[in-house]
Amino acid sequence: MLAQGSHAFHAVWLAETRAALADARLTLRTLDLLVPPTGHMADLLTPAPTGRVGVHDAELERIRATPLEDVVADLRHLASSTRSPERRRALAAFAEDPAALLVSATEELSRFWDLRLARSWPRLQALADADIAHRGARAADLGLARSLSELHPRLQVDGDTVTLRTACLDEPLAAAPTELVLVPSAFTWPDPLVLNHHAHPLTVAYAPRGIGTLWQSARESDGLAELTGGTRAQALRLLDIPMTTSDLAEQLALTPPTVNEHLRILARAGTVSASRQGRRVYYARTPLGEGLVARSLGG
Repeated sequence: MLAQGSHAFHAVWLAETRAALADARLTLRTLDLLVPPTGHMADLLTPAPTGRVGVHDAELERIRATPLEDVVADLRHLASSTRSPERRRALAAFAEDPAALLVSATEELSRFWDLRLARSWPRLQALADADIAHRGARAADLGLARSLSELHPRLQVDGDTVTLRTACLDEPLAAAPTELVLVPSAFTWPDPLVLNHHAHPLTVAYAPRGIGTLWQSARESDGLAELTGGTRAQALRLLDIPMTTSDLAEQLALTPPTVNEHLRILARAGTVSASRQGRRVYYARTPLGEGLVARSLGG
């Protein structure tokens, strides 16, 4: 996200993060290499969780313990998917010394954690915990298949087949999955992230319910919110991809009827439009809505 400019509902946090990095004169060259703006990101950075709550130091140690042959394979995958000669050269250099890459990556992660994530972690953990509780209740009420279909607009369940459309799943499955690990992650939007690696269970990271209000307390000077109202501003930001009323309600942690009324107001203002696909109605930003969001982010 740091490399991609402004982001719909993390804009305040991103602006503060860029300023903090500049003040600390901290560059994240290795992490930037391992996490390109689009496509495959290094699997070594996201080992599948072993429990509900991870411990920062223990997770860093898991990354440091990545087998060196897996590190080299990860780097070669990244090199094959970039068009940048500079990135390919840097990746090739680290492939010659994968142990050095693990040291550099974990040092940068540790410094970034101390600088920007440690203070925000209780809020991020609370959001994830609330989502896990909600998904568990939905699975009990609706069954696993229907509850899975609510995870993300790009995830569909048809019988015993789960289809996930994402730029990150760019190769066949490493093996026939016997496990599926679901990870709520506040920084996963609009695409879910997939860990497809022989050493881990198939893992899908998705945006948790209520992400649209994560940093709401920091938006007192938000011009878009002043113009449209806080909830409708969050709805506009979340429509990076077309969503149904139910999809949007999940992200805002509101009831579908409440969200439907907000969408009707936004539609009357010309900022969103609706289109029907089969029995589902999808809402998307209009050019006017896109312009409002871009201006609110300084675009």
